[in-house]
Amino acid sequence: MSLMGRTLDDAAGEAFDKVAKMLGLGYPGGPEIEKQAALAEPPWPGFPVASLGPESLDFSFSGLKTAVLNRLLAKGRDYLEKLEAGEIRRVSRGFQEAVIEAVSAKALKALEVSGCRALAVAGGVSVNRALRAELTTLAGRHGFKASFPPPGLCTDNAAMVAWNARALLLLDRARMPEPAVSARSAWPRYQRP
Repeated sequence: MSLMGRTLDDAAGEAFDKVAKMLGLGYPGGPEIEKQAALAEPPWPGFPVASLGPESLDFSFSGLKTAVLNRLLAKGRDYLEKLEAGEIRRVSRGFQEAVIEAVSAKALKALEVSGCRALAVAGGVSVNRALRAELTTLAGRHGFKASFPPPGLCTDNAAMVAWNARALLLLDRARMPEPAVSARSAWPRYQRP
């Protein structure tokens, strides 16, 4: 396994959480935005997808978040009081579409560069039904296999990485380095000289 790309700012899940907060939706933001996006009636706004160069496999969602905020602030600083349900749904859909476009484009590029014919999708955002549908469609069109964990196992990416590390340790395919620190259950009281 090798790292081919990373986020330059917020991860996709963080972007979902922050945009959901901008829209006055709950936490975690991914499921809330997905619900609203599914109810959106066209037209929804087209938000920018960061272009980091034709060879880059990195992600950036800060410009997308700023574009959403600028659209909302155009209504005034008290925009939350003025937002109607239809606008929340359309902004959610436009935002979700931009994230899906970014993830899909990078996934296709990574498959092309690596020569792999299989894509494993993980992390909290991997539960998003629209993302799954788009990647499944692309898999059929481009001849690769897309795999997704069951929705109940799509959780925070750090937890999924930790679970993978645990599995590798149990299979004796990885080694834990000796700890560089030691734990102390009780500290002596500070005494003045």
